Amino acid sequence: VVISSMLVFIAPGLFLASALGATRSWSWWLLCGVALGIVVLSAATATVQRIAGTPLTGASFLLVVFGCNAAAAAIAWFRAMRTDRPAIPRFAARNALEAAAALSVILVVMLPKFMWENFNGDGADALEVARLLFHQAMPFWPAGAGTVGNFPGITSMLFAYPASWFVRAFGALEFSARAPLLLALLATHAAIVALAEVRDRGADTARRTLGAGERLLIWTALLVYTIVVAYSATYSAYSADIAMPGAQDTMLVALFAATIIAVASDEVGWMMLFGLLSYFALPNGLLLLGMLWMAVLLVYRPVPRRIVITLGTLIIACIVLGTLLPYLLRRVGSLAPGGEYGSDMLLNRVLMVQFSDWRRLLYVLIGCGIAAVA
Repeated sequence: VVISSMLVFIAPGLFLASALGATRSWSWWLLCGVALGIVVLSAATATVQRIAGTPLTGASFLLVVFGCNAAAAAIAWFRAMRTDRPAIPRFAARNALEAAAALSVILVVMLPKFMWENFNGDGADALEVARLLFHQAMPFWPAGAGTVGNFPGITSMLFAYPASWFVRAFGALEFSARAPLLLALLATHAAIVALAEVRDRGADTARRTLGAGERLLIWTALLVYTIVVAYSATYSAYSADIAMPGAQDTMLVALFAATIIAVASDEVGWMMLFGLLSYFALPNGLLLLGMLWMAVLLVYRPVPRRIVITLGTLIIACIVLGTLLPYLLRRVGSLAPGGEYGSDMLLNRVLMVQFSDWRRLLYVLIGCGIAAVA
């Protein structure tokens, strides 16, 4: 039920990805579908909810989901009739079954952690932030909310939208806030496979396709990764929760890897989409985009001017968005974003670093918490 619900949630994005011709491989199609699904389903839910004037949960939310599926399927069918592009990638059914089986194993192995563990502070924040979207389009707290109102901000709000899908469908349960990790793992596996299959720029060799054994090894590595983020992903084993930072961090990995793939494939539109979503996922998304811009500028020969200009424009747009959007939201009477990841807060944390404290190396050299340092 959980895995099939994930397919239903991202189906509008998959249909639209087919309409846009992003079907060169299963992994790339899935990545594009997840990104488009986050944008389309979140926007459609917020719009219908605003018109209806009531929270969309249960059957009413699923009605919106299937409405988006029908509209996106119609667009994909229309485009397929007018072009010779394949509607879905080759071996899509086989790859989907592999992914479903792998996610089932991960879910079964981690079932107590997903379903029966009580929330800590971070996990409870994830659930309550997702529930904010039942009443408004942005997951920000009203004035006077207190300390909890500091999170999320502009650069940390993306996780709330996929989380709200599961909370709307299954209820305000611990599992609903943690289920987005499965979606993020699916996207991360696709991103790793797609990165491995990227052809060298200008190469004449055929695109390499990973075999079933190689894909299985990647899933095995992701199982180990899931155990680590579930038990010791933060400063304390007692502050790690699958809902946050597990699902949030994993989605950033998938989105930024997809940005790299778009750069390597010289696909400007997808580069802009994945880059923007990376920026809204976590504050280090902007830092990663800056590092990617520098890497392209220093490594590629000849320098791909279009990619350099596009990435530079994207970074500037993100900085402008981060600066102006809070102001614009206040001007239109909307709720203001939290400031936990504001530039002043991040700078203060950086200034606290003490390079003379050599004991910090022990945190790297010695395993901490339940899972060892990886």
